[in-house]
Amino acid sequence: MDEIIYFFGGIAFYFLLDLLKAYYKKKIENEATTEDLPLMTKVSEDVKQEFRKELSDINAQLSILTNQSSIVDEKSIQVLNSFFERCLEIKDLHSQSFGGFAGKDLAQNLVDYQIEVEKAHRKLYSDYHNLVLFHIKNKEIVENANDIVASNHLIKSTFKKHFGRIKMSIIKEAESINSSKYKEAVDKTDKTTKDYYDDQRPNFDLFNKNFNSLLKSLSKYFSEYGLNYDYEELKK
Repeated sequence: MDEIIYFFGGIAFYFLLDLLKAYYKKKIENEATTEDLPLMTKVSEDVKQEFRKELSDINAQLSILTNQSSIVDEKSIQVLNSFFERCLEIKDLHSQSFGGFAGKDLAQNLVDYQIEVEKAHRKLYSDYHNLVLFHIKNKEIVENANDIVASNHLIKSTFKKHFGRIKMSIIKEAESINSSKYKEAVDKTDKTTKDYYDDQRPNFDLFNKNFNSLLKSLSKYFSEYGLNYDYEELKK
């Protein structure tokens, strides 16, 4: 039962995340302008409050299923939840502003971030295989998950292609902060990150499109257990 609650809480969280407009990173000092558009976004306090209300409503709906939970295969729910949460993890990791990396451990923080991103992308593949194993007969969910894995591969490849240069540029910028070369280093970082975002954006657009399709399939799947998760966004 807890798995279902976490799963639908995650869905509510996803839609609330999409209420915010994204913006690009502009400066290493963690500054941004209205023209900057990141790939993904964090949650404001207002949205967090709205999410808590939505989650409360979902929990109330789920309580109706307490006596019916035995009809839901626990492992099936678990693999769906794992795949869903991994998608959210990837979205959250890529919402990280490069300007947020600072301090004496800058280089190590960037390396740790790179490892964490690559690990999340890799784990999505194993989550996908588990999903297929337990939902092989549900062609719609499997096809949606397959599309997500394909777009995930594009995101992973593009990140790997660009992040080495971004990492070195950020480190050099930090090292030159008190020198005459600082402006030149800032401009180089801005160009390096902009090239990455321009290259990556189509991949994330595809990832989000495929993820939305998966949400529709999951809504249909859980409606079979008497839970109507009726979001206008799912009808689009």
